[in-house]
Amino acid sequence: MVPDLSTGSDSVEARFVGLVGPLALLVAVISGGVLVGWLFGVHSLLEPFFGPKSMSPCTALVCFITSNYLLHWHYFAKHLNMKLPRLLLGVFQIAVGCLVLMHYLHFNTPDFEELLFPLQVSESSDGAQSRMSPTTAFNFMCLGLSFVYLHKRVRTIYIAQLIILFLISISMVCLIGYLFGEPRLYSVGDYMQMSFPAAVCFLLLGLALLFAWPTYTVSAIFANSRLGGYVARRLLPLSLLMAVLGGVLCLFGEQYKLWSWSLGSAAQAVFEATFSSCLVAAIAVSLNKIECEREDFLRRKEKLAAQRDNFMAVLTHDLKNPLIGSEQVLTALITGQTGHLNAEQTHVLELVKRSNHELILMVQNLLALYQYDRDASVFEFAEMELEVPVYEAVAGLKQLASLRNIEIEVNVHQHLPKVRGDAAALCHVVANLLQNAIKFSPEVGAKIVIELLPKDERVLVRVQDQGPGMADEAREKLFTNFRQGQSGPFGSGTGLGLYLCYQIVQAHGGELSCESKLGYGSTFTVDLPSVSSAGHR
Repeated sequence: MVPDLSTGSDSVEARFVGLVGPLALLVAVISGGVLVGWLFGVHSLLEPFFGPKSMSPCTALVCFITSNYLLHWHYFAKHLNMKLPRLLLGVFQIAVGCLVLMHYLHFNTPDFEELLFPLQVSESSDGAQSRMSPTTAFNFMCLGLSFVYLHKRVRTIYIAQLIILFLISISMVCLIGYLFGEPRLYSVGDYMQMSFPAAVCFLLLGLALLFAWPTYTVSAIFANSRLGGYVARRLLPLSLLMAVLGGVLCLFGEQYKLWSWSLGSAAQAVFEATFSSCLVAAIAVSLNKIECEREDFLRRKEKLAAQRDNFMAVLTHDLKNPLIGSEQVLTALITGQTGHLNAEQTHVLELVKRSNHELILMVQNLLALYQYDRDASVFEFAEMELEVPVYEAVAGLKQLASLRNIEIEVNVHQHLPKVRGDAAALCHVVANLLQNAIKFSPEVGAKIVIELLPKDERVLVRVQDQGPGMADEAREKLFTNFRQGQSGPFGSGTGLGLYLCYQIVQAHGGELSCESKLGYGSTFTVDLPSVSSAGHR
């Protein structure tokens, strides 16, 4: 359904919504003043300030009700459910328009205006002052339809806004007719004319409805914060003003016999061409300024990103060196190079070494994340046998597995096709998957199986462990940044490892997936295209 906007934002859309209240208040003042004039006989309020006709009492009543609804929605009920009142108001406006039009077409229907305002209708000398014009009745039908469609789902707002644009166009045609003294633009044949205040109210109500939902369809063209919205907000009002001023200039000269029709038309063309050129130049200057600011912002952003990457590279390097040194010292202590240790002391040092190794892997993951995740150009692709990085990863983690009494078994298919990839990056992927398998495997008699096998011109690497497995909810979010399945027996990690593996495999045109069930372990599968399949694509 149509959502109500929040007033907390200072965006372009919020400023558009902020105009709804003042526009509705202006309509309430105009229509309310006319309604008071009809009800209490204040003739000064009924005298038309432009044109021959004042607003009829029925027109003033419906406009006053509509404007008060918009005022209530804007200032008090923006966060409440106003769908039902909006629908009822739309049906009421449609009913008013239909009854008035049917009366003009001589249908056997009750006189709606005489029922509501019998005294005002009877006191009017020619009936024109107190009667709603057919153009006004049609506008009320359009206004009511727009309210009804705004009640529907988002996809119908487009229809509602098109109806509102049609309503605004009719009102502007009437106002231009009054401005240029051409009755045929604000009347239909010999029927009663739409009054100037009614045309103003319809224009303001139409604009208020467009501004009330600025993030949808037609309104979004002008209310968005992009360059298109910026240009539209400046070009459209000034273009309309330019056309009206050009016509007024031509008409003024003809009325005061300053020039002939042909000279006036030429003067109008010169005025509009000059105004258009100045307008385009002003917009171009503004766009150039915006583009310069955007380029400066991008340069500063790139500079900050480079500084951050350098900082992270230096930080991770400086963190890794002392950790590697401490791991060497711990290895020397555990192996008895510095003296004999009893079983309890050796066990404690093994736990410390595991935690230290976890820290090294975290630092390596963090450094690799900034290398691979931010810049795909760091990959050095070449044809390779996939078992090479697999065996390299296994060799690097064999000591950690032996400390936990875990066996690693590698099974390679005899006719394994080559792949095209970065050996260091794929080694990092296998090492990370293997390190996770070691972390979550039980310490006594556990076994991790790594399989390399071909499948439909692709190569699969499967890492199967005997860990506790994971639930479907955790598995679905496994490859998301800073997410984990569950904690291991000696460290919870950062959640970056699997996310980084997923990014690396994706960069190689492959897929990384996981099959797992609680209590039955997990199987991670790296699916990479072979060289032959990559050549066919």
